[in-house]
Amino acid sequence: MKKSTNSSRQRIVATRTFSTIQPEIHEEECIWRAPTPLTEAKCLADMFSLTLVPPSAKALVRIISNEGNTDPGYAAASLMAFISGGLSNLYIVQPEQDNSGWQVPPNLSGLLVGPASVQKSRGYRPVESFVKNAENEIVKEYSENEKELQAEYQLRKKQSLSREQLAQKKISESTRIESSDPVKSEELVAEAKELLLQVESDLEPPSPMTLIINDTTEAGLHKLKTKEFHCHFYVRDEAAPLFLDTMGRNQSKSKAFLIEAMDGDNDYRRNLKTENAGKASAPRITIFGTTQPSKIKTYLQDVMKDGLSNDGFLNRFQLLIYPDEKVVLDLPSKQSPETVKSCFKRVFNQLLRQRNLLIAEQKVVKFSKEAQPKFDKYKKSIVQKLIDYAETPMESHIGKYTGLVPCLALVCEFLSKIKPNQKRCPVVSEISLNSLTMAINWAAYLESHAKKVFGLENPNLAIAQQILSMRRELGRTFTVRDVYSKLRKPYHRNKTLTVGSLQYLETMGYVRQMPKSVNAKGGAPRQEWQFNPVLFKSQS
Repeated sequence: MKKSTNSSRQRIVATRTFSTIQPEIHEEECIWRAPTPLTEAKCLADMFSLTLVPPSAKALVRIISNEGNTDPGYAAASLMAFISGGLSNLYIVQPEQDNSGWQVPPNLSGLLVGPASVQKSRGYRPVESFVKNAENEIVKEYSENEKELQAEYQLRKKQSLSREQLAQKKISESTRIESSDPVKSEELVAEAKELLLQVESDLEPPSPMTLIINDTTEAGLHKLKTKEFHCHFYVRDEAAPLFLDTMGRNQSKSKAFLIEAMDGDNDYRRNLKTENAGKASAPRITIFGTTQPSKIKTYLQDVMKDGLSNDGFLNRFQLLIYPDEKVVLDLPSKQSPETVKSCFKRVFNQLLRQRNLLIAEQKVVKFSKEAQPKFDKYKKSIVQKLIDYAETPMESHIGKYTGLVPCLALVCEFLSKIKPNQKRCPVVSEISLNSLTMAINWAAYLESHAKKVFGLENPNLAIAQQILSMRRELGRTFTVRDVYSKLRKPYHRNKTLTVGSLQYLETMGYVRQMPKSVNAKGGAPRQEWQFNPVLFKSQS
């Protein structure tokens, strides 16, 4: 009887061992929570805040977001881009008080990224309509003066033809008498040269100015270059062809022209076909469009397939918006939607009137005495960011923020001067501390969205996926050096991003940081990380 009792007790004890209760789970695994799938990880793009825009713009952004059922970031970026394009003919920003060699044209290009269902076009079309209305006003003004303009063109054309014919006669006469009267022959040649200088050989028939264009063919680009004004808005509701087709390597000249025009600070005087000099400076093009994440991913894979090989085109889309989820600002407003829209309609009409478009030289605008020290400090912070983002797609993008912030600050300063019953175009004399602060906050907001675009989540997620894929090569415990020495380009040997990605994986339950340890031989404490044991059960 006793033997039976002891046997029963032994069986009870045996069934309570951990390996017997859960034979597929190691005891160490009980201290780990189940990893959250990376596909369920929250993206890190910041949500838009109305504090990023001055009071006059808050009402418009709220109305567009509410009426279009669209993210307010889409609406705000559209407003900033289209305003900047109009300002590019009036102002140029000098970010440093005494450095006239560094001046930035304020035209900012933008790209709204998101799936088809997020109403991207509803974010920019209301703002685009203001530009179209201004364009219609220009056409109306042209139609009122068309007869006079055509008559003037015909007169100039006739005068040029007459001077050219007379010059040719003098050259023929000079050749005929060259041997008998060399002095007279030289006089005739000099007179012919003087006449030819007065010939306008590149005269074009008058036509109304076009503000919004959608043409990147060689003929279309050449037409843009020979216009006498410099402000154009190139708008594409689906901008994928801009990256995948028009921007192909066989279109290098067209691409070079667009990049120069987006910079807006160089002369681009060559005809795309003949390389002959033209008389127009580079138009300042503000490119604005929408695209889906998959299209951007294809483009990035192409330019980065051999490591970091960024072509500099996408980086010029500094207003790059890719929200995590649609947030609509359905908030009350003291002003009626029509009142707000009418105000901005007048502002755009004043900003884009023909007289402003024909201004030959922009006014130089600087920071106020209070704002300049803050910008100098911000500029130094960008240097550190460039170190943190070294050899990643973000490096060349974030490097442009020292030019982006002054331009955003100018736009904020302009918007801050708009009043509900605006009758004249606001004038900017300097950029205030408040406008600069808004611009710096804009940069932080845009940086988070750019990180999401360039990683099609963020660099931390891209590195995290690499770390998980090489977990068997790393082993159950590893160091940061073990990881970053094995990462593929463009993240190879980037310690800062590697640590950030490990911390990201730790929040998701994949790894954990272990206490520092010292080996038997002494030396500096060793910091190790550990994988969740459950990751080694899978054979993949």
